[in-house]
Amino acid sequence: SLTLEDWQQAHADGYQYCAIVEGGSIIAMAAVWRYSDTAWEVAAVGANESHRRQGLGKAVVSFITDHILSSGRLATCTTAETNEAMIQTARSVGFSCTPQN
Repeated sequence: SLTLEDWQQAHADGYQYCAIVEGGSIIAMAAVWRYSDTAWEVAAVGANESHRRQGLGKAVVSFITDHILSSGRLATCTTAETNEAMIQTARSVGFSCTPQN
């Protein structure tokens, strides 16, 4: 659970969130992180455990990626090599995934 101050700091740090809301609760979300003038990152992707494997992660990642590209920026996405779910989601919307050293 994030406080209002946490959300305000995220905004100040260049993050903007989107979410899928059901019954007044966020069930999936992702953010765009505006870390440079030319490239923005898909970040903070997540879905409630009870709503996983339903395509919601792909939906929010696709939404954020479209927003980044339509804003004329390079879309990037970083995750751990062990995060197979995020790697699969990123690939499903067109990202190329390469291991980082």
